[in-house]
Amino acid sequence: MSGNRSFLYSLNPIGIGTNSVESITSYIKRISDEHLVPSTRLLDFILEKYGDSGYLRRYNFKGKKVSKILTNTEFGLKFLEALTFSSPRDDLHYMTMLNLSRMLNKLKFNEYRKWCPMCIEKMKEDGGIFYEPLIWTIYDVKYCKEHNVYLSERCEHCNSKLNHIHPSNLIAFCYNCHSFLGGTGVRIDSNVEVIDKHNLNNFEELIAKIPNMNSCPVKLFNTFFIRNLKDRTGSIEVIAEASGVKESTVYAWIRGDYSPKVQNILNISYSFDISVYDLMFQKGIEKITKGQISNSIPLKRTAAFEYTSGLDIVGSDVEVRRLFIEKELDRALKTKIPISKNDFLIKVNISERTLRKYQNKKVNELVQRYEEYQKNEVRKRENETKKLIYEAIMLLHSNDVYPSVDTVAAKINSPNVFRIQKYNKYRKELLEELGYNFDEA
Repeated sequence: MSGNRSFLYSLNPIGIGTNSVESITSYIKRISDEHLVPSTRLLDFILEKYGDSGYLRRYNFKGKKVSKILTNTEFGLKFLEALTFSSPRDDLHYMTMLNLSRMLNKLKFNEYRKWCPMCIEKMKEDGGIFYEPLIWTIYDVKYCKEHNVYLSERCEHCNSKLNHIHPSNLIAFCYNCHSFLGGTGVRIDSNVEVIDKHNLNNFEELIAKIPNMNSCPVKLFNTFFIRNLKDRTGSIEVIAEASGVKESTVYAWIRGDYSPKVQNILNISYSFDISVYDLMFQKGIEKITKGQISNSIPLKRTAAFEYTSGLDIVGSDVEVRRLFIEKELDRALKTKIPISKNDFLIKVNISERTLRKYQNKKVNELVQRYEEYQKNEVRKRENETKKLIYEAIMLLHSNDVYPSVDTVAAKINSPNVFRIQKYNKYRKELLEELGYNFDEA
């Protein structure tokens, strides 16, 4: 790109060519932070050049709009064109799903942010840059394979859901309570569905290979793919069984009336034991033989209590559910680290509405136990942070270096710490005690 028409810094995207490549929304927050402006303001400025700023509502950049940026919609293309025009870089589209959106029809993205607490914790320990991988934005990705924990959907301190874009540009912190989003997370049990693991592996492979795709698949790509699959299997019935649809739907795909949804493609991939990438690009397709499938699509569970056959419970469905929830609550109340009600719902795979049907003292005990734990953790973190600030200021002062906001924040490796008012106030109090004029800080 010509440097004369770009005004953004050439900030390097993280992880291009890997399954942990940064998402475009994460990049927007980082580039905004580099320019010291709110991300919403920067986006308004960029889109105003193309007269499309009406697409973006300030402070309310949610799911549908994020989906438009990540996929091959008219808005997504215009947005990427505007962002690329404003930047000297030509690789920004690798942080979106633009190259895959025609192939992965109806691919859903999260309305709010999701994150792996252990990944964020590791970023902090490594002293690196905080960022959000593209894989976290996909709706069907529920857990982190590296750390074997569920992705978090709410701040564990204030229980807030977090928008993808916010004026604060914060990534590893909650913009409501400013708490750090790292932690231990909720461990996955042995009941994680095979199809979920299969889906995650395929999304990771596809994301890693986006830079190797020289063009975006056209709308009829899936039609040609289904026709080739029919030639390989020799049967509409087999394709219908593999994809989990009726035969009439497969005929509609072949005619080009409709395109398979992303879950249909993932089902076909699972059924024939071949990755989506290899399946779509005719690599290793010789594994598919006429009239046979390798795996049957596992039934999608609707709630964890459907797996309670080992509990030897006899009685009505209501009684089975009640006893199952009682058992899981007892188990949750004995954990070394208390879990929140929201994490309990995720782990047990039931809705809050279902839990309310069986509301009892144990649920209240679970909530109170977690709230008390969080209060203690907040106090502990505050004391630890204040100790780090104190030590950094005293060290800088002893070396005749003025303990400014930037120098102290860099010393304790927490660039956003003084955005939190109580820590900034504490710093000023220490400066006063040392005889500094904190108005100059």
